[in-house]
Amino acid sequence: MLAGCALASLGGCVEPRAITAASGIEIPAANPTREPGSVPARGFIREVRLGHGLDTLGKVPPGFGAGRFAVGDPIHLSMWQVTDLSADSVVGVSVRDAMDRIVWSEDKAAPRGGSYMSFDIGRTLVRGEYRADVIIGHEVRSRTGFEVFEWNDR
Repeated sequence: MLAGCALASLGGCVEPRAITAASGIEIPAANPTREPGSVPARGFIREVRLGHGLDTLGKVPPGFGAGRFAVGDPIHLSMWQVTDLSADSVVGVSVRDAMDRIVWSEDKAAPRGGSYMSFDIGRTLVRGEYRADVIIGHEVRSRTGFEVFEWNDR
């Protein structure tokens, strides 16, 4: 659980099954991903939530939110994007393991105006501690830790 606490939140440990979310707060990256001389992205996100499913609006509802997933569980990430990004802007999500290796990633074109965006991380992650980074314009805007466990680990 100590490793889970370290990744789960920049502000402290969270209870298992709790929603780990960022609410429009920009979190600076430990290793900034922005290229030197690039223009910082505008816009922000909120309601970043990991969970087991999506509702009809394409978001993880609070009742499906989770910070722990069993091996083979579906993992979704959703966010509300409040944006004033240019038409060619991209929102990306990268999932990193405890060794800081990218084990899953996807980029999507940013929709115009505010809307929910969701990413289907899938069911293939193995047992371990992970973090999901939401990236806009080469900057990490949200960092959410989570755990994948085997049923016999409970």
